[in-house]
Amino acid sequence: MRRLLFVVLVLAACKTSPDELPEGLVITNTHPEFDKFRPTVIAVLPVEASSLKLREQLREEMYRGIFEKKYSAIKLQSVDARLDSSGNFDPGDLVFDATLTVTMETWKPMAGTAAQYQARGIARMTHKSGELLWECSMPDRAFKVESRAADTEVNMAISEIAKFFLQRLPPSPPPPGE
Repeated sequence: MRRLLFVVLVLAACKTSPDELPEGLVITNTHPEFDKFRPTVIAVLPVEASSLKLREQLREEMYRGIFEKKYSAIKLQSVDARLDSSGNFDPGDLVFDATLTVTMETWKPMAGTAAQYQARGIARMTHKSGELLWECSMPDRAFKVESRAADTEVNMAISEIAKFFLQRLPPSPPPPGE
């Protein structure tokens, strides 16, 4: 039964663009008191993924994209300087409200074709207190890639993943009184 559901999800993803994906297949949770936490300054942590290209490009795109949602972000280099040898974030004296993480559980060519990648992942915004403020789970999705060596198509697929998560991220709450 799980295999049948997987096939249905992949087939549905193949026939839709990120804007057309039925929301019922996407799990997005926002803390009921999101505005109370007022996250405005975000530390975008390194992306967890099997591909170096996916890790680097997706993190850059998430970093740039949160500005469109009216957040501020700590420079990636400053965040990286606060990672320990195991990759854990130790903010030290950094002033921030929340972290944004992305974990890509799947990023691989689909079986039998070099023209499509399969991707699945989850993005989370966590308040500095440890409270989960927002999360969005992207189900198995297919992204058409003309050739594994064609960077343009792979770049476009990674951009679509960032767009998928950023479209569902709530905007930064306005300051009190606005």
